[in-house]
Amino acid sequence: MKEKEFRKWLAEGSANTEKGRNTRVHAIKTIERQLGVMKFEWIDLDQAWDNDGFDQLRDRLSAMRKDAKAGGQDYRILMPESDNPLGRLSSWRSWLSQYGRFLAGEVPSQASDADRIRLHVLETYIEPSREKSERNVDVLVRDVNTALGLNDGWPNICQALTGKKFLEMADVPAPVRIGADQSPATVFQFNLRGMNIDRDTLEQMRTAFMQECPDFYSFTNPGEGWPVRERDYKLVAAAKVQSAVQEDMDEMELGRTIFDILKNAAKDGPFVRWQTEDTIRKASEELLHKFYTAIGALARFKGSIGPALSQAFSTFEQLKALGASSLTFGERINIIYSTIGMARPHEAAPLKISAINSSWKLLTGSRLFVEPRFNPASDYAVFAAGFGEIFAVMKDEWKWHPNDWLDVQGFLWIAMNGEAEFNNMVDENENAETQVVRMPINLILYGPPGTGKTYATAAEAIRLCGVKVPEDRGATMSVYSQLCAEKRIEFVTFHQSMSYEDFIEGRQPVTDNDGEDSAGTGFRLETVPGIFRRISKRAATSRGQAHGAGRITTEGRQVFKMSMGYIHDPEQAHLFEEAIEGGFSVLGYEDIDWSDAKFADRGEIVERLRQEGLSEDKLSSSSGHVQMPYIFRNWVNKGDIVVVPKGNSQFRAIGEFTGEYEFHPRPEGGYAHRRTVRWLWIDREGAPVEEIYSKNFMMKSIYALTASELKTAALERYMNSQDVEGPADPEPFVLIIDEINRANMSKVFGELITLIEPDKRLGMQNELRVRLPYSGEDFGVPSNLHILGTMNTADRSIALLDTALRRRFEFREMMPDPDVLQETAKASGIDLPSLLRTINERIEYLYDREHQIGHAYFMSCTSKEDVDAVMRHKVIPLLSEYFFEDWSKVAAVLGDAATHEGMIDGGFLNRAVLKAPPGLDTDDGGTTGFRWTVRSKGLGFDYAGLLGP
Repeated sequence: MKEKEFRKWLAEGSANTEKGRNTRVHAIKTIERQLGVMKFEWIDLDQAWDNDGFDQLRDRLSAMRKDAKAGGQDYRILMPESDNPLGRLSSWRSWLSQYGRFLAGEVPSQASDADRIRLHVLETYIEPSREKSERNVDVLVRDVNTALGLNDGWPNICQALTGKKFLEMADVPAPVRIGADQSPATVFQFNLRGMNIDRDTLEQMRTAFMQECPDFYSFTNPGEGWPVRERDYKLVAAAKVQSAVQEDMDEMELGRTIFDILKNAAKDGPFVRWQTEDTIRKASEELLHKFYTAIGALARFKGSIGPALSQAFSTFEQLKALGASSLTFGERINIIYSTIGMARPHEAAPLKISAINSSWKLLTGSRLFVEPRFNPASDYAVFAAGFGEIFAVMKDEWKWHPNDWLDVQGFLWIAMNGEAEFNNMVDENENAETQVVRMPINLILYGPPGTGKTYATAAEAIRLCGVKVPEDRGATMSVYSQLCAEKRIEFVTFHQSMSYEDFIEGRQPVTDNDGEDSAGTGFRLETVPGIFRRISKRAATSRGQAHGAGRITTEGRQVFKMSMGYIHDPEQAHLFEEAIEGGFSVLGYEDIDWSDAKFADRGEIVERLRQEGLSEDKLSSSSGHVQMPYIFRNWVNKGDIVVVPKGNSQFRAIGEFTGEYEFHPRPEGGYAHRRTVRWLWIDREGAPVEEIYSKNFMMKSIYALTASELKTAALERYMNSQDVEGPADPEPFVLIIDEINRANMSKVFGELITLIEPDKRLGMQNELRVRLPYSGEDFGVPSNLHILGTMNTADRSIALLDTALRRRFEFREMMPDPDVLQETAKASGIDLPSLLRTINERIEYLYDREHQIGHAYFMSCTSKEDVDAVMRHKVIPLLSEYFFEDWSKVAAVLGDAATHEGMIDGGFLNRAVLKAPPGLDTDDGGTTGFRWTVRSKGLGFDYAGLLGP
């Protein structure tokens, strides 16, 4: 090799250290020396380059890496002592590409900004992380921009790091983008271990597939089941679409034709929903024409797919904003990939987002399409890499002779619906209770009092939150309490005075100085969200939940409230948006650079301000001009948390300080003080401060929140609900409505009675929104919010429940279960199961089944005295209430009734005969009066009569 010249070339380019140059030269020399051992006939690398530009050599290194990943030793040809062959083989492959550019005559000094970006990230991030055997590496765009001295080069950096050239150079799949696109705060996360399709999982999918299609041999000899189920109708649809693309029609007409083909491709599972088209037509014919045109343009696009997908997705987003509400995120994916898959089946395939995300999660450990992090071009690159890898396995290893990516998609679809081996892919510990419920649940638990509805509701809420329900009751309630503290479960009890204003939203007076920038003394009416709107907001703004190492806690961190401009001043609205977009926080006050170390002393700040001409009476160590910059510069540490308010009663962003104090003067002046921030949670509409803090915010620009006033569990949930490492499902939330039958349903729910239906939730098939009367905002119920209700049938029969509510809820009856009292019976010495059955049979005979006594009353009894106390203080008063003080019926239930009219000394009740007052006694006997009393505590109760034959 041309070692001397290559070293010089490296020094002028990307390899800034002698060590970096040495490792590259060693790798290239080793490859050249072992050409013969690798069974190549070339004399040297010059000859290899002239032959095919190193294509075969690069493929050989990839094959070595694949072999090493499977446990093979082929890599020892090049690196006999290596303990990290996977990372080193990827690096050697990229260094071979560098040597190729050197041989091609590329001049490092004339490298474009894009090439400089690629080389810098390769040497500074990718290669060092590979040497440490790290799985991923994060690249912050701002850091690359600073290191290379670029002038706001975020777009170039983002484009360079997601382009095909860099991905091939670094031998990595397309990265996951974290944060806003083309922003200094954008983070690209690179997977250094390749696509990493899990081969064990893929083999299990193969087994499941073969069980579903037992006569399948290959795609050229597929048997009878495969063509009918998965291939023939796709071929027909693809042929129709490809023919339409060639016809002489405009893009609008082409799009109309293609959508018609897609929606009628298969009766039992069309690629797209006709309802999408119908909803857009009802919204506007103009929108429908634009919709068709976007599809036609996508089908006819001649270049690479990434830009085409980006353009189509952007158009669909615009149409949704203009009123095409049916273009949900999932439906946009379906339409785009179905269109391009039918037009170019070697490069894409029709996808259902739920199905592809489920299979992708199993194959790679993370979902493919996640709305908050979605990037059409880079996500397509990830999709293409995965489908390409599966296609290669089918072709080269399984010898299935696949035709195109329609075969890959069909294989995954059937495998995911298969049984046997594939069902075992779910971890044994992840039973049905631990799985996140996808469809929204509206459920009412109803039954007589004491049947365990409250505990059952707690357990059901935990399950709906995707958390495994502990077997121990105490542990269950502990988990329940934690989820309540995190504000993922909310509990409310309905009563006769409950109103729409309490539950949804209403107006209440607030003083003028509630605003962050106000100083008035009057009051105004302000719209305040009720409990349902608050939990709906939490559910709607959640994007998942970080766990494990990726989870951020408040432990060891200070939490600061920090304002960024006055919320009621339109001229300062840009400050918040710039900070969010740029990944920093800003502070106002004087345009003085506080970077010098001496300003760690508060007195130095005072002195500097005096030099600037601030009058003596304005300055003290506690004045805002001194205190705010001092806190921002000296109190805040990297890793501390910042909460950005919206007024003093709401917050709109939470972030983590990641940098030291910086001075960035603006041309217009003001707000020149900065610290970089990683924004963790953002909601421009704001959320109530009481969600995370027990007091309203003060008007200071920045101050540390009191730790004892923080609602830590809820704050940490917010911090981890949007900044999730890798794709994740939105967190489920649960609203529990106790005694749901006691309020006026029409009055409380209002228009929500329709919005809570599962298919009308946000993102669902028939998504609906309404304009709320007080705030005037459009509102819909998120699909990750479940509603649980409890209903005591002793108060009101289910038959009397509001009909509209009954149609929108599932009902689960909870009746007394005497068998659960077996252990309690042993401890107390009383046959409690028989006792409960007898009481309830008599109640049902005398009244009805909805007024029975629940087993929960006796669950904690460990002695006869405990049972006596339950009977005396709970059961007997309840029976008295049921029978409206008709003690003869109470006695009948308890076994103390008698046919005679004399005294009764019963096991629970005593009856005395009352003497008639003078003048009312008659010779014919008349009506006898009785006095009923409960046996004294000293005597206790005798259960023989109740439990006897």
